[in-house]
Amino acid sequence: MTNPKISVIIPVYNTEKYLTQCLDSVINQTLSDIEILVINDRSPDNCQQILKEYEEKDSRLRVITNEQNLGLGGTRNVGISLASAQYITFLDSDDWLEITAMEECFDKLEAHKADMALYRYFKFYEHAKHAQPVKTLHKKIKIQTKIFTLNKSPKLFDITSSCMKVYRKKIIDLNNIKFPTKLYYEDVPFSFQFYINMNHAVLVDKPLYYYRQHDNTITQDRGEKMLDMFSIIKITDEKILEKIKDKKIKSAYSDKKINLILNALSRVNKSVKVKFLEQFRELEGFKITGKSFFPLFLLRFRLYGLLQLYVNFIFFVDSLKFKIKILLKQVSIF
Repeated sequence: MTNPKISVIIPVYNTEKYLTQCLDSVINQTLSDIEILVINDRSPDNCQQILKEYEEKDSRLRVITNEQNLGLGGTRNVGISLASAQYITFLDSDDWLEITAMEECFDKLEAHKADMALYRYFKFYEHAKHAQPVKTLHKKIKIQTKIFTLNKSPKLFDITSSCMKVYRKKIIDLNNIKFPTKLYYEDVPFSFQFYINMNHAVLVDKPLYYYRQHDNTITQDRGEKMLDMFSIIKITDEKILEKIKDKKIKSAYSDKKINLILNALSRVNKSVKVKFLEQFRELEGFKITGKSFFPLFLLRFRLYGLLQLYVNFIFFVDSLKFKIKILLKQVSIF
């Protein structure tokens, strides 16, 4: 297709049960001038056959197969590099769109000359076959109008997902914005880099995306992958900290880092909690040594001091439990 308006990027891995619903929602969009880039990340199931069938019946759909497994972030990067439209969007292959989604976003982007369209979504509960609209998006990021900037709405950092948005590709290309590869929480640095570099965005205040909730969702992993949080924070700091000049934006970003760590800490499996806490204690910007740590923490990061006390306590308890178990095992040998 020549001059598509939006490139829809769909990474595919192990989702043959849901893939047809996903693809049907895209090829039936009311905005027909779209490019559909479906990247098979070496899926071991029957996804490739399904993709070939769709490629044969719709010339807008192009199937790309990775030479090796790249993970979600790396596969999205492949899509970005191949996209030819003015705007791009990401869709996970177990989710789907309202058929008017791309048209409504495109019209808003063009009408307001915006760099990003942000829209609401449904949570679809697989076990109950029930879709629940998420209604609090605009309240969460304190958007007072449908047109907004990061400076006016710094709580935008609370929205980390790279889906449920349509982006101006020129911003991504000019600033070399990419996803980290093979890391959990890969959406965070991508989304935050875009927020920092965009001019203004537009809110499409209705749910247009169905986000499937089920046991196999990647976000259910609570083991070793949770440790990727610390690599993600370091990557994001390197990409955006020097560009943040506004105190409100810097404060909102710092608050979000606290939130990410607390959220991960509350979800991580007990088997990796000690490792998690050890890495937290060494994270740059959170690390505290000597007599000056407590007032410095409270002054620079407000809640960080209390967070550190909490982490130190949990770390001490978990380490003690671990040492006791080792000791008991040694005693039992004799």
